Amino acid sequence: MPSATGLAGSVTSMAVDGAGRVWATDGASLALGGRDAFAPFPFASRLRAEDSAALVAEALEMPEETRPTPLEGADGLLRALIAPRRLSVLSNGEMGLIAARTAFVFPLALQNSIRWTDVSAASVPLAFDGSGDVYARSIVDGAFTRVWATGTTAYTSVPLPRDARVNPDLFGSGPDGLFALDYVPTSTVLWTARGGTWTAQIVAASGTAPGDEVVRVGSDGAGNIFAILRQGGLIRIRRGSSS
Repeated sequence: MPSATGLAGSVTSMAVDGAGRVWATDGASLALGGRDAFAPFPFASRLRAEDSAALVAEALEMPEETRPTPLEGADGLLRALIAPRRLSVLSNGEMGLIAARTAFVFPLALQNSIRWTDVSAASVPLAFDGSGDVYARSIVDGAFTRVWATGTTAYTSVPLPRDARVNPDLFGSGPDGLFALDYVPTSTVLWTARGGTWTAQIVAASGTAPGDEVVRVGSDGAGNIFAILRQGGLIRIRRGSSS
């Protein structure tokens, strides 16, 4: 409930970082939970002034039709740019945040600066892998790109599912790396990335509803992958099989 987290709306994504802190977002703002309660986390005000200025300057160079619509207030464009779309935890325990046009990493020591990866004004970040590299989609030609944490960018020919290219919720992470799911009622293809190399595994999907679609995927931390279907079904993929 929003009243329990201090957010304005219902929780859309949660993550537990390596320090045991619980992060939650409603898609517009962040809340940080400790042992007893949640409290709003002032994300925008925690960015360095030079980082905020660089993000806004980059956004102003975007074509108007692809620029995020500013929220109300003096810093409305900045808050629209950093609106959280998805939270995930990196292999070192740091929390990664995928926003509208930028990917951020929150250090375990919160007094340290929040880092961000520039995926360029012409790309939409989709997911972190465990190492902190970001995968993104070009809004110019739809190409799938990998942006190293160091800022190096490379195109990849991975034929990832169409829906995952526009929906970060179809990416997940776990002990086996980053993964994405391509679901159809007769078969399911699980794409997994390890060290930047993507592989495809075909798994059965018997008993699912015809015409249904996956709306979110996740891992239980033991290597099992779960996919939630729009009509309420649940698929469990267990290292080469599904049930």
